[in-house]
Amino acid sequence: NAHRTTDAERSGRDQRAYERDEALVNADGEELRVQSVATPIYEGGSFAGVIQLVNDVTEKIERQEAMRALVQQSAETGDRLTDGHLDARVNFTGDRDALDDETLELVSVIDEVAANTQELVQGFVTEVNELSESAAEIAESAVEVDEQVDTQNNSIEEIAQEMEDLSATMEEIAATSDQVTAAAEQAREAADDGAAASERPQE
Repeated sequence: NAHRTTDAERSGRDQRAYERDEALVNADGEELRVQSVATPIYEGGSFAGVIQLVNDVTEKIERQEAMRALVQQSAETGDRLTDGHLDARVNFTGDRDALDDETLELVSVIDEVAANTQELVQGFVTEVNELSESAAEIAESAVEVDEQVDTQNNSIEEIAQEMEDLSATMEEIAATSDQVTAAAEQAREAADDGAAASERPQE
């Protein structure tokens, strides 16, 4: 029967018809993708022949293959973007001529969204880096302030120590002055006693 002799698949549209997809080369050497539908004809219960319809489905097949390639590359781009490769773009390498402009516009939309996302993330990273640098500068300034405070505290301690030393020196000078005054007082008293003794008449 037709199923055995043509190796065709029984059509779902008509259980008596058989379909087959194949590639043919025309007179110009171009490869065509065709779909043939063969329907057996019976007369009086006997096989009388086959009616075969051949459709050129080259554009349909090429469009399907291009669409599959576009979907696959778009999905791969989405995966790369999800993994952090923000420079990923679709860069469709399939047959663009097989797709309409509206479908190809999806590539531009996906790439535009990816570019905007990359710009947004890079701007955020830049701001974070600037904040980190500012925080580092603030921390460095705080360290310098602490060092200056420590230096001032050390200077105050040194001045206090010098004041203590000066006070001790003044106390020593005061003590020495008291001693000199006492000695002078004693000398004067001795002089007075000597003068009084010389004025007394001698016996």
